[in-house]
Amino acid sequence: MNVAEVQKKRSFDLNEYLKSSKNKSLFIAAVTVIFFIIFMVFGVIPAYREVLSQNKENKLIKDTVALADKKVKDLKLLVAEKESKADVLSFFSSVFENRLNQANLIIDLFKYGEENQVSITNISFDEQSRSQQLELEVGSIPNVQYIGFTLEAEGSREDLLKYIKEIEDSRRIFNIINLTITQKTEEEINQVGEFRAFNLSAIVEYYYIVDTEDIPLPEGAPQNQEPRDGTNGVPEIPNVVDITN
Repeated sequence: MNVAEVQKKRSFDLNEYLKSSKNKSLFIAAVTVIFFIIFMVFGVIPAYREVLSQNKENKLIKDTVALADKKVKDLKLLVAEKESKADVLSFFSSVFENRLNQANLIIDLFKYGEENQVSITNISFDEQSRSQQLELEVGSIPNVQYIGFTLEAEGSREDLLKYIKEIEDSRRIFNIINLTITQKTEEEINQVGEFRAFNLSAIVEYYYIVDTEDIPLPEGAPQNQEPRDGTNGVPEIPNVVDITN
């Protein structure tokens, strides 16, 4: 039997099978099911997956936008709070000097002395105490640091006490560790006068704030940054200020 006869026989068998209305209905249903399966596999399922993927991406975009909106609102609230507390921030900045400036510190100490008829004879900074962190019972505060210095002056007892009180009441943060007021000898008083009859000697700590990037790294740690101006913001002045009249 050749190929043509085989194809003719199969076509005849199919025609004979479809003569029955029941068989024809079954055939149409089978073909419909096959097309439906093909449609589902190659059409609906890929489209459904695409929709799910798009929904997931849309949700991610929506969440990102919502988070960005929240950050913008929080930023606006922070800006508004900063503006509402401008006076407090300004006062804080005036109290805690940003970076140590020995020159301005010395100017203020002499100014307090002039206002109270006190003569400053010596201001000696303890460079070994520079950059010491403020230690509290709850722990250290890295960006609040202090430097110690010795202050010597002369004047009357009352004027010296007024001078110390002005230092304690000033906008700067001082901590007087030790204070001694002694009377000069009678010979010295005759030379300088009653208004300079007493000597004052005090050990004081001065507190200030430093930027986070200016906090020195522990010993042995790699130094990644050089000082921005070569001095860490500290003017080059002598370690000891000694004035003789």
